[in-house]
Order: sequence, then C-alpha cells, then structure tokens
Amino acid sequence: MTGTLGIPDRGLLDWLDEASTERGLYYANHDDGWDFWSYRDLGRLVLTTAAALRAGGVGRGEVVALVQRSSPGFVAGFFGALAAGATPCAIAPPFAYQRADEYEVHAAHLLRTVRPAAVVCDDESLERLRKIAADQGIDEPVAFDQLIADTEPLERPLPPPETALLQFTSGSSGFSRGVRISAEALRTNIGGMGTWLGCAPHRPAASWLPVHHDMGLVGFLLNVVVTGFDGWMLQPDDFIRSPLRYLRCLSERRIVMTAMPNFGLSYILRRVRPADLEGLSFDALQAVIIGAERVDPRVLRDFHALLGPYGLDRGALVPAYGSAEATLAVTGLPPGEGWTTGQPDEGSGDATSLAGTAVVGCGRPLP
Repeated sequence: MTGTLGIPDRGLLDWLDEASTERGLYYANHDDGWDFWSYRDLGRLVLTTAAALRAGGVGRGEVVALVQRSSPGFVAGFFGALAAGATPCAIAPPFAYQRADEYEVHAAHLLRTVRPAAVVCDDESLERLRKIAADQGIDEPVAFDQLIADTEPLERPLPPPETALLQFTSGSSGFSRGVRISAEALRTNIGGMGTWLGCAPHRPAASWLPVHHDMGLVGFLLNVVVTGFDGWMLQPDDFIRSPLRYLRCLSERRIVMTAMPNFGLSYILRRVRPADLEGLSFDALQAVIIGAERVDPRVLRDFHALLGPYGLDRGALVPAYGSAEATLAVTGLPPGEGWTTGQPDEGSGDATSLAGTAVVGCGRPLP
C-alpha cells in the first residue's frame, strides 16, 4: 500500500537500512539551542542497545520497560528492544507525577502487570525505580548509559517480535490496563496516519508531548522516526516554562506538523500575548493535531484568533480521536478542511448529557 504522497508503508525498522546523516531529531537543550542526532547516529545507538539487551539476557518476546524522558536514549531503548526481538513498554518517569506516593502506586502497578525482563531508566529515575522494582520482586533497573557501556552494536536487527508495543490506557476510569499492539497493527496505524497527514521526509515536525503517552509516542515520535523526517523535540517542562519557546520553534524551523491536547492550546492562550508573537510566522503549519481529550470549540476559535494574524490557517487546526486500544489514531479531520461543530439531539446515554452542547467533529476513520 502507498500513501497519498507516494510514500510506501514502511516496516518499523526499515529506517535503519537507509538512515540519513542529514535528517534526524533535534533535542532542546538548556542554552535555548538544539542538540542534533542524525538518523545514522541514532541507528548505531539502536543496534548497540539491542546488543546490550541481548547480552543482558533479554529473550525474544520478553518485555523491556522504558522509564525515560524524551531523549536519544529513549529512541534507542524503544527501537533497540524491537531490534533485539523484544517488546518495548513506555512507563512514565517520576517527573510526570507531583506526589511520590502516587507515582509509586502507578509504577508498581504497571511493572507488576508487565513483569519486564529489563527496566531501562534515566539517571534521575534510577533510585526511585530501584525501590519500586525491589518491592515488586523485579530485577534491578539499569540506567541507559550504564546499559550500553563498552558494547559493540549488532550488525543487523533480529526479526521483530509479534507484539511490537505494550502500551497502557490512560487509567481515567481506574487503573491503567495493558494493551498488546502487534507489529502489523503498529505499522498499519503509522501508515494510516502518514496517509491522513501527508507525512514525508521533507516536512518537519515538532512536539513537547511526553513519550510515555500514546499521543507523544505513536502519534509523534514513531511516526517521525519511521518516516524519516526532522523532528524538533522539547520536554513537557520546556513547554510549561516557556510556551513561547515552542512557538518560536514552530516559526523559525518552518514546522509543518505538531500535536497537543486541548489543554495545551489553553495554556498557550493563558501565557502568550499577541505582542509576544511579533516577527513570528506560522504560515508553514499545515496540521496542529488536537486530541487526547474533548476539544473545546471556544479554545479553537481563540487559538486561531491569537495566531491567525501571524499566518496560521484555520484549516491547520485538525481535531482527531484515538485510543491506546486502537494503537492510536481512529479518526482525524483532513488538514485544510476546517473544523466544524454540531449539537447532538436529545436521546439516551451520553447524548442526553451533551444535548445543546457544541461538539467539535473529529473527522473520519483512517484507513
């Protein structure tokens, strides 16, 4: 199958065979600059991680839990697990929780559910994870840099596992539940998103979304890497501290695609004034994908009113719907079409509670 731009569907590890030295991921640093990792360099790190996991005893189909921020190490951990024939599972690092006790309950539940063969984490998470893993009878976690130290990369990736991703539901209605995503389902969903959004290597994207969440992981990071276009990566903390830095990135890097929940738009509206945007231009943006929670039409109108005078096209606001159980994307509005609202008729169940409420349409089913 081929997408609308003639980009063929790609296997999850195909990018390793044609890894570019010119394109890759740019990570925001603390000096208001960017650290570049080419796909060639990331590919070598992936194969080094795969070798380290195999040497550490991780077997085919076993789970590798990744408790890491968005980083080259996370990319290497995820695709390295696949290249080792294992199944990656992204778990939120401690920074995502304000209360230590809440995090311990959450992480313990997830680790108890997946029983990983290895837990790979950031240096900043190591001590917290050691205690949680010990309490659950799981092998001691290892920091990424320690994992790959003095390891030579595999020459070739091993065949990918049947389950290419173990991801968890949001837990909004109770404990998070694990969902097994097959390699075929993940590849197909990434291909469907590429067709819907017109993803192509020459179309750069930017994100501040956490990679432990399906929107940031499948919807952005995996889409970017598998397709092979430039990705500009900020931490959630970067966005919270300075949404203007994120907006400057969209303008200066001529970003075509980005994504966030409705609350991200609301946060920008609270923190950014029109005068802050002088000299910026958002005319390159073709898709601001908005999902993960109900979309508020007032927020869409206000966001366009703020950025529209600086080039943002109304049709670039792209409401979408997805779920962890469906890999990710289920429906999406085509870029450029322009969002609309409707009002559900009175009926039964949820429709009754929404009667008279303007509801934003989230497009049509993906291929």
